[in-house]
Amino acid sequence: MWAIATFTLASLACAAATNLPQLIAARLGGAIMVPVGHLILFRGVKREELLQATTWLTMPALVGPLLGGFLTDALSWRSIFWVNVPVGIAGMILTWKLLPPSPPDLRGS
Repeated sequence: MWAIATFTLASLACAAATNLPQLIAARLGGAIMVPVGHLILFRGVKREELLQATTWLTMPALVGPLLGGFLTDALSWRSIFWVNVPVGIAGMILTWKLLPPSPPDLRGS
């Protein structure tokens, strides 16, 4: 849920960026989403369901450029970041409601 919150806040910062260095710095916040998503997937999915789950995980990467291009042409480049805010809020709510807590890390024991 923290990764989604970071991504959502980074999207807000990207939309509000007034120059290229600010935009680049804000984009770094979204970088945590992919590895955290993969970690949750690999820890929580049975081996025989892994292919189907991985397909669902990659769907945003397939749809995102199409939606981003449409939004950029129809509205502005900032709109591609604003659309992430309600999606991020929905993701945090769904994560809170649907994902079980992670087991404690026992490697240090």
